[in-house]
Amino acid sequence: MPFGDILSKTRENITLTAADGKKAIIDSNLKRLALKIFGIPHVEMRNRARLIIGNIDIKEGMSLLDAGTGPGLYALSLAYKNKISAMGIDLDVKKLKDAEKISKVLDIKNVSFQKADLTKLKINKKFDRIICSDVLEHIENDQLAINNLSKLLKSNGFILFTFPADTPDSRRDMPLFEHVRPGYTFEMFKDKLERAGMKIDKFQGYTYFFGRIAWKINHLTQKIPALSAIFFYPLYLLSFLDIIKIGSPDGLFFKVSKK
Repeated sequence: MPFGDILSKTRENITLTAADGKKAIIDSNLKRLALKIFGIPHVEMRNRARLIIGNIDIKEGMSLLDAGTGPGLYALSLAYKNKISAMGIDLDVKKLKDAEKISKVLDIKNVSFQKADLTKLKINKKFDRIICSDVLEHIENDQLAINNLSKLLKSNGFILFTFPADTPDSRRDMPLFEHVRPGYTFEMFKDKLERAGMKIDKFQGYTYFFGRIAWKINHLTQKIPALSAIFFYPLYLLSFLDIIKIGSPDGLFFKVSKK
């Protein structure tokens, strides 16, 4: 299950913090077993993860940067399953310490973590793959961050971005998630990519009508872990009906490369 395979193996307490500040503490064998069976019971995150893992196309010997890694779930999971060199960077030292805990417990030697600001990057290497998931909406100078990520990308590599779409709901929820902007439109982000010398290889919206319902109910059940576990899979399957694409998406996914 996404990320459950690594989180269930930890024996030290780990704290995961959602975008709205809600914390989930992994501090018992029962919680670890639930993670092993269900993965992280978060509909929105799982839909993003499905897009990212399904498009990362990483191969042995490649290098990966997880930009805005948080507790390092993408970097850890991909390094654990593949013979690659992975790095996770973030400004949150507490989250980086949790990532390092997991890497030590699982003896994942092909991953490293460091504190770094995407607008002030000082990394002297380039990467085959870069993940930047739900990060740019937190950065004032997002154009500089995009420019810097472009400089870190190998000529034949690509970056996977996810972030909220600019919608009335995302504008309303900006303070809750500590966003500096509600999100992006396709044209707005395309313009920023072109300024950074990059082009769009793939674009996809996610979380439409059914996914929105599934996530709202999932969000409510998270207050009671047992309910969250019981209802997660029915709600997650409901979100798959978004293949019908009713209405506009709440989230946007971009796969981009250098021109």
